[in-house]
Amino acid sequence: MVDDPVAPGKVPQPKGLGLKGRGMQVALALSVTLNLIVAGLVGGAMLRGPHGPEGKDREFSFGPFSDAMEPAERKALRKDILQRAPGLGQMRQEMRANMDKVVAALRAEPFDPVALTTVMEAQQARLTGQISVGSQALRDFLLTMDTAHRHAFADRLEDRLKHKDKH
Repeated sequence: MVDDPVAPGKVPQPKGLGLKGRGMQVALALSVTLNLIVAGLVGGAMLRGPHGPEGKDREFSFGPFSDAMEPAERKALRKDILQRAPGLGQMRQEMRANMDKVVAALRAEPFDPVALTTVMEAQQARLTGQISVGSQALRDFLLTMDTAHRHAFADRLEDRLKHKDKH
């Protein structure tokens, strides 16, 4: 006779492959928290306005790449991005509306994790599209440089990276 601990008609469940009860709630809370932090950082940067402390466009900042660009280059890249995606001008309004939906989902009773996830996935899709447009424009900008310009840009980029490492 075979010693079978599983009752007839029940499928054995592998142990250690799932979260139940409190563990699932903690995992969901951590996931939502992380997503909100990312959304808050991105959304906050977008909602603050177009200009950073030095008057640079925040909406079109590429970190050290932007820092290494001449003002005319940043302006040309911004123009290129706006031509590639003319709808980016509505970005702040959409981000604000999206954050309002996040707040509403967080306050809803009963709380609906699916509604929150849906809002955040839509936000992520929009941001991914914006990042793609910006990345393509930056790549095309870099590809158009002649050798001397490319080397000078690489020098400025390296200087900015070294400077940031010191701070």
